[in-house]
Amino acid sequence: MIGSEVNFAELLTPTYTAPNIRRYLGGAWSMHLPFAWDLVRELQPRILVELGVYKGESYFGFCQSVEENKLTTLCYGVDTWQGDPQTGMYGPEIGQEVEAYNVRYSRFSRLLKMTFEDALSQFGAGSIDLLHIDGAHRYDSSQKNTREKTSRCSICLSHHASQCPFEIRS
Repeated sequence: MIGSEVNFAELLTPTYTAPNIRRYLGGAWSMHLPFAWDLVRELQPRILVELGVYKGESYFGFCQSVEENKLTTLCYGVDTWQGDPQTGMYGPEIGQEVEAYNVRYSRFSRLLKMTFEDALSQFGAGSIDLLHIDGAHRYDSSQKNTREKTSRCSICLSHHASQCPFEIRS
């Protein structure tokens, strides 16, 4: 670059500003929330499904991105809100708090109080573009039909899952 001036201050100024996440609970997903927000913004999934919502930290991070980026994504959070070996067993209070918080996203977010296997009938073949599996979930042969529910360009995120429901495909 001989003969041209380089403004080094511009090179040191970040062009990316992380989102202002509203629901940090200090959980295992806290550090991933900006990534989740950006992923939804870039992928613009038609349908997003989270298995294992618990208190909703990751789920509501996804929902916040849908809202702030004015996307047409439909979000579904699936949980029994009874607990599991990882979170321990708990009463209905957590599910009630999640339902109360979800009101702000009610235009596009639905909470399904059921097992994922039971929830699969809610989704058409190839309809899920972003699947987030969070928690201590195991997949036996009866749950492998998850694959038919994901779209050809889907992304499957696993967090604390002991097995992915299907192999990675190109």
